[in-house]
Parts: sequence; C-alpha cells; structure tokens
Amino acid sequence: MSHVSIELPYGKSFLEVKIPTRNFAGELECHDIPGVRDELGEIQRAVENPIEKKRLCEIASSGDTVSIVVTDITRRSPDHKILPSILKELKSVGVHDEKITIVTALGIHRPMTEEEIKLKIGSEAFKHIRTVNHNCHDKRQLMYLGETGNLKTPVWVNKTVAEADIKVTTGIVEIHTIAGYSGGGKSIMPGVSGEEAIMATHKPEWIDNPKAALGLIEGNPIHEDIVELARMAGVDFIVNTVLNSRDELVCAAAGDVEEAQLNLIETYDRMYKVPLDEPADIVVSAAGYPKDLNLYQASRAANNFVLVPKPTVKEGGIIIIPAPCQDGVGDQLFYEWMRDAEKPQDVLERAYREYKIGVHKPYIMSKILAHADVILAGSQIPDETVKEMLMIPARNVEEALEWALKKLGSDSRVLVAPHGFFTLPTLT
Repeated sequence: MSHVSIELPYGKSFLEVKIPTRNFAGELECHDIPGVRDELGEIQRAVENPIEKKRLCEIASSGDTVSIVVTDITRRSPDHKILPSILKELKSVGVHDEKITIVTALGIHRPMTEEEIKLKIGSEAFKHIRTVNHNCHDKRQLMYLGETGNLKTPVWVNKTVAEADIKVTTGIVEIHTIAGYSGGGKSIMPGVSGEEAIMATHKPEWIDNPKAALGLIEGNPIHEDIVELARMAGVDFIVNTVLNSRDELVCAAAGDVEEAQLNLIETYDRMYKVPLDEPADIVVSAAGYPKDLNLYQASRAANNFVLVPKPTVKEGGIIIIPAPCQDGVGDQLFYEWMRDAEKPQDVLERAYREYKIGVHKPYIMSKILAHADVILAGSQIPDETVKEMLMIPARNVEEALEWALKKLGSDSRVLVAPHGFFTLPTLT
C-alpha cells in the first residue's frame, strides 16, 4: 500500500506520519511569508514608527514607574526579542531598571518558573529587572477600575500594572476562539485581569454567540470589551508581532492597543486562512510547541475545525491530535469537569447551571466532542486519564489512524494540518 509522508511538529522536534494514499484528502498548508532577515531591526522599526501613538520615548520620562506586561510560556510571542527595543526607548529618557517591573500575563494559567521567565524575557532582562507572576485570584494584588460600558465587565487589574505611570504590553497576533484574534488588549484581559473579568468574558453564552468567533473582529462583543477594558487600564503602548509556521518573525507593529493589532491581522490572515473544498472524515491536527506542553492548550488544535460557522470535519468524524503533553492535563478544573461527565452534553448543560472561572475550557472541549471524537496520540498523560476526559488515547498517530479508519470505514478521507493551531480552514 502506498503512503503519503508528512512531517508534523511534536514538542520541540518533529515526527513523520504516513497516510494511506487512497485516504489522503490533502495537507492543509499555510501560505508562509518569509521571515525578515533582521528580526531585532524589524521590531525596532515598529517601535520607532508607532501607529496612532507617540514614540515610547516621548510618552515616558525619567522618574516614571513602568510596567511591561509580557506573554506567558504557552505563547509564541518572542518577548526576549521585543524587550530590548522597549528598554532602549525607556533608557533613552532616563528610566532606570529599578523603575521597571515585568509582569507575566498568566490569566488563569499556572505561575511561570524562574527558568521559564528567563527563557521568555531573555537573560539580560531577567538579571536586571524585577519580574512578577500575575495572580488573578488574589484581590490584594488587584485594583478595581470600574466596569465596561456594554458588557458591564468588572475591571479588576493587576495592581502593579494599574499603578504604574507607563503601561506597555507585548503580544502575538493569532486567531482566538471567542476574541477573534489574540494580541492587542488580550495581554490585559485576561492576561493581568481578575477572575471576575475573566469569568464575565468567557461565559458559555459568549462561546455560543456567532459574533464572538474565531477570526472575527468586526462586531465581536468580546473583542470590543477587551479593547475598552485595556483602555480603562491605561495601556500606553503595545508591541505585537506575527510569526510564520517556522516561528520566524514576519512583521511587527507598535503603538495603540487596537490599531497596532488590526495592522497585523491582514498579514496573519494571508498566511493562515486557507480555503477548503469539503469537510474531511478525519483530521490530523498538530498543536506544536509550546502549545503541546499540556492538554489544556494542545486540545485547542481541534477548535478551528469545529468552532466555526461551517465545520471542516464532518459531524461524527474524528480529530487526531499528536502532542507529548509532558506537563499533563494543565488544569485541574478542566480535568475534573470532563471526568465527572458521562457524555459531552452533561458538561454543556452543567456549565449554564454552575458557571465559574475556568469552566469555558471543558465547555469548549465538550462542544467539540459533541461534534467529533478526539484522539490524543503520543501523549505522556496516562491512558485512563485521557479516557476519563471523554477522549481516546493512542500510542502514536499510526495507531490512532488505524482505529479511526476501522470506525469510519476504509474509504474515509484524511486531512492533515501540520499547523492546526494557527491555520483556519474555510469551506468555499
């Protein structure tokens, strides 16, 4: 039997997957734009030419306290490359290191270790600048700023950020399940916001709202709320980037919290929005590092094929996610809610009755499982745990494919998405 061989990202390396030729429906390839030759130069260009804002060196002055909000370890944002340009602007007007605090935008994620922070921001920044992990649950570390106009979201923001004279954020523009795209104000909400704000914008009714959707900005109530919240927090300057599938910097933009993000979305769409003729029976979708560190993040490789107006995996189909998940499930509530359900519908109904912070994740996972089976391949998570969470464990992609073809039929069509976390297939 002839096969088509495709390389998929898996942890920090790759694995080769062989798909029977008769079943191969195609490879969902993103249209990579080559990375810039001088990444630091591109970031410096963006910082020196901000969109709808003055330069940071014109906004800040000596004596100012500065908070720089950076992304956490689960994000691809090259913060260690972004920070030198930000720090250069600040130092040019006499802002010294002791006046600067770097805050990790964790949302509800676990705290980053010192080694992870050092890797994320670079050894020089780690050596000279104070860094703190955000904690959304500790009211003593938060400040109340009011509520947003339309959604009435209670605005609790990290106190270090809120009290700083100058507030700067980093970020990466990628598609997001309900906010449309990451980057922009998302470093503030959910990044350094309190649990009430995070809860308010991740409710099941928003996940079910067709306007709060993947790759949609215009008229998206969650996007609009995030922008308003970030402005209430007083964000002065952002630096965002877009990377290609090889993690090369394609372009950067800086300046206004909304306009700089919008400037990059078109570039992202050119690379990652891919037309598709028909839905597949089986999708092999890779999350890639660092998303495949845990199941909480890796399972998002299924989102783009189901949580869209026209799903690109057939109802009753199968999604295979190869991911090592060396950090395990990644979230206790996610595990417990999935474990305590007999079927996906149980979670969907319970979420409306008992909603609390973090429930959006098992809710999204259950929406996916109500549409298609999910096989977790090559994971370090015990098989029993995967089964408890209503998913199917497999030793590798080959075993997963064998099971899927046996269930759906030997003539089933298999679509492969090497960068399934970033790529957004759209039915034509």
